[in-house]
Amino acid sequence: MITNYGNYSRITHDIAPVGVFNFEFDGAGLFLWALDHYVRATGDWTLVQERWPTLRDEVAGFLTPLIDPQIGLIAADSSIWEHHWLGKERSWAYTSITAARGLCAAATFAEHMGEQGQADDWRSDAERIRTGLLTSLQAPDRSLAQTLEELQAGAGYVDGATLEAVAMGLLDPAGAVAPATLAAAVAELQTTDGPGLSRNDDAWDANELSPWGSVYDSDEWVVIDLRAAVAAREVGEVALADALLSWVTAQSTANYLAIGETYDPVSADYTNNAPMVGFGAGAYIAALNHRQGALVIEPACGTWPVEPPPGDDDDSGDDDDSEDDDDSGDGEGDDDAGDDDDRVVPVGGCGCSAGGDSPTVFWAVLLLLALRTTRAPRGSPGRCRRAPPPAGSARPRWT
Repeated sequence: MITNYGNYSRITHDIAPVGVFNFEFDGAGLFLWALDHYVRATGDWTLVQERWPTLRDEVAGFLTPLIDPQIGLIAADSSIWEHHWLGKERSWAYTSITAARGLCAAATFAEHMGEQGQADDWRSDAERIRTGLLTSLQAPDRSLAQTLEELQAGAGYVDGATLEAVAMGLLDPAGAVAPATLAAAVAELQTTDGPGLSRNDDAWDANELSPWGSVYDSDEWVVIDLRAAVAAREVGEVALADALLSWVTAQSTANYLAIGETYDPVSADYTNNAPMVGFGAGAYIAALNHRQGALVIEPACGTWPVEPPPGDDDDSGDDDDSEDDDDSGDGEGDDDAGDDDDRVVPVGGCGCSAGGDSPTVFWAVLLLLALRTTRAPRGSPGRCRRAPPPAGSARPRWT
């Protein structure tokens, strides 16, 4: 999927040299996730029923061939931060997160359409991707890494977008990986005065796998603040969640109610574009709904995963995960000798629901789906009113 639509719905992408473009695989999963919210909030199955062949064959069906059979991740792409192809594509956690969540939604649609076999296949595919995230992208500190390539390099792999694994219901908030992913983002990406976050560490990592890193990465990103607020509330960090949401509210109130794209990480002045729709108002409404209990994050595909420790290959094809696989380390009768506990990721129904009658949940998610917009030149003037800190205190830094 090309990055965005320009005037008159013409497909466009960032201006770049000939042959350099953004091609993203995350859009299909995002669309299915948003449509699932719409159906759950309204009970209206019309779009699913009328467009079922397209949804089945060209949206969900687009994703399944992209699953790497060896590692379970979606194939390398430009992903959320729009890094151009021809050498810059990576195996991004975000793309696999959206694909897994989207296929869980597609499984629910298939059941409604009477295609139980297809539903079972898509849940199995979603399980493979989620297992791939936990086995291929889990860092030593239990957090999810930005890309496979940077995790293999051993550093420079922190990305606020991985918090979507919590916000979309792929990770158990009471497990180890969800809070570790939040903790890594706070430790590495939080601005000096807090509580907001840069989008990733590409501006200062030194592994040369993201040489395009710039101030655009190190700026505080409002969408990351808002999705981090959802993730933080899920794992019980309510004070951090409230601080993030209050901070964005104060900034927007001071700037004519326009929710911006980014803030300067030092001065907190608006930078780049405002107002934002998906990365701004949509994410803001979703965070409000989540705080009020109108948006409930349920386990994707019906159950939380049982999390293997980092580097634990728990899903090899010839490992029966039986009780007599003692992982003794002698390599006899044990295909993955070591201290591997052979835990598996269960799957079941599908998850993420709106509490009560809440059509605003759908609109919030639909706005959030509007991720790609035509950008103004990065040198354009930004809004530069900074919200004052609470009386008698500076913005707290959260650790």
